[in-house]
Amino acid sequence: MKTVIDIIVAPKDAFESLRENPVWGWTLLATVVLMIIGYFLQLPATEHASYGTMQHALATSSLYSTMTDEQKAR
Repeated sequence: MKTVIDIIVAPKDAFESLRENPVWGWTLLATVVLMIIGYFLQLPATEHASYGTMQHALATSSLYSTMTDEQKAR
C-alpha cells in the first residue's frame, strides 16, 4: 500500500522500490477493482446518453418520419 501512495507522493522512490521488489500482482488487483467500479458508475450516464440520442434521432431524422408514434415509442 505504501508503494501505491508513494507513486503519487514520491514517484522516484516508489519506482526504485519496484525495481528491487516488483509487486505487479497487487497493482493488477487494484486496476481490476477500479475498472469494475468505474464500469458500474458509468452505466447510468451511458443509459441517459443513449436515450437522449435516440430521442434526438427520432425527432430530427428523415429516416424515422414515416414511423407512427406507437412505433417510435417502441
